[in-house]
Amino acid sequence: MKFKSLALCALLVASLVVIVDKAQAYKRAYQTFVFTGSSQSDPLSYTAGSIPSCFSEGLICALDIPDADVYTQNDINTLGKPQSYLGQPKVDLTGSGELGAQVASAVPASGEQDATRVNDRLIYEKN
Repeated sequence: MKFKSLALCALLVASLVVIVDKAQAYKRAYQTFVFTGSSQSDPLSYTAGSIPSCFSEGLICALDIPDADVYTQNDINTLGKPQSYLGQPKVDLTGSGELGAQVASAVPASGEQDATRVNDRLIYEKN
C-alpha cells in the first residue's frame, strides 16, 4: 500500500510539472517601444513606453515586440554591441527574420502596419 501511494504521488508531481512547463511555454512577454529618434535602425532611437497616437508620416511610430527582440547582457557580450543597447530593441539586426529587416520592409509599405502580428511583432506606422 505504501508503494502504491508513493507511486501515485510521484505520478501527480510529474503531471503538475508537465502542466506548469507547458503553461510557461505559452506565456509570452511583450515590450512596447516608441520611436523618438532620427534613425529607425538605431536601437537608441526608441524609448520604452505605451503606444501613442501615431502621427508620423512614413515613419515607424512604435513597436510591440517579444522579449527575444530586446537586447540582453548576453546578446551584447555575444554580438559585441555597445552596453547602451541593453534593454533596447534589436532594430539594427537586418538578417532574414530579424526585427530590423521587418522594420525596414514596413516603412515603404503603404498604410498602417498594425493589423496582425508578423513574426510575433506589431509595428505601428503611418504613411
